[in-house]
Amino acid sequence: MTARMIVGFAPESSDALPPPLHGALDAPDPEENQPPVR
Repeated sequence: MTARMIVGFAPESSDALPPPLHGALDAPDPEENQPPVR
């Protein structure tokens, strides 16, 4: 939903956004979400 809003609000900005940021919004890194392994 957020990604769509940003694209609709300013499609140009979507291109300017860095790859890491865009990827995180689309799907955060699983490693970060994973719980700490004991």
